Amino acid sequence: MEAKTTCVVLIEDDQAMNYFHQRLFEKQNFADSILSFSNAAAALNEIQKLKNIKKLSIFLDLNMPQMNGWQFVEALADLKLVQDFQLQLFVLSSSVNPNDLLKAKQIPEITDYLTKPLSIEMLNTINTKHS
Repeated sequence: MEAKTTCVVLIEDDQAMNYFHQRLFEKQNFADSILSFSNAAAALNEIQKLKNIKKLSIFLDLNMPQMNGWQFVEALADLKLVQDFQLQLFVLSSSVNPNDLLKAKQIPEITDYLTKPLSIEMLNTINTKHS
């Protein structure tokens, strides 16, 4: 079996939004594999187990129970996974709070700040801008 080379990890506590985004990624053939989590801590645990991945794209909601998006980013940075694979971290939030946007721009691990829901056009821009 051929090793998976690209993986998308969706982290969103809204199951309907998670399902919508997962279907969008599948229809656009955006990645070899798509993992979906409603809990950021569980996602972090699974990310550490990934093997044979060249490019990992994480789409992260900010406002979640237990571990919020900011806590996830901090924990992910502590793991230093960048040397394991090409990592792209996208904040995917409904928040248009200027403080959230500013904070995201100041964190080097964050590739971009996107407002949900994702669209085909947004995925095309990601492919063009961040490939």
